[in-house]
Amino acid sequence: MFESLEPIEIRLLQTASIIVFFTITKAIINRVVNKTLLNFDFGLQRKRIALKATNFIIFILSSVSIVAVWGLKGSQVLTFLTSILAVIGVAFMAQWSLLSNITAGLILFFGHPLKIGDYIQIQDKDFPMEGQIQDISLFFLFIRTTDHKTYTIPNAVVVQKTLTILKKEKEETE
Repeated sequence: MFESLEPIEIRLLQTASIIVFFTITKAIINRVVNKTLLNFDFGLQRKRIALKATNFIIFILSSVSIVAVWGLKGSQVLTFLTSILAVIGVAFMAQWSLLSNITAGLILFFGHPLKIGDYIQIQDKDFPMEGQIQDISLFFLFIRTTDHKTYTIPNAVVVQKTLTILKKEKEETE
């Protein structure tokens, strides 16, 4: 069947097959991730981050598969990737606090019992704070205090401080 096709047509067919396969895989994995996160009652922001991460991994795998189909040499791909990583590395070194906040955001997302809606106390000798978590983003934790002020705290600072969860998902009274 494929004997009558030109090599370029075979590669195009393989590329289309890879795209279809990874599109279906993405839909299935996204559904599984959504159900899993729903079972654990994670907030909307955490769902978005998890879906972005899984979609990024699927994109990388499909890109590598397509590169393999088109026969690029490993040294060419490696040169391209190391160049990109060098540029990203220089950018992150210039913005080290940005990288530390992203890393701390991932730590808060995956390894900390904080949830949106929890009522917490930050134990700090210079600026103690108590309030309800409004949002946890990739860079900041948003806390609304009892006097209805919203504070943004960088995730790197939150990870370094001692936190006390006073009440899980406290209903705010106004």
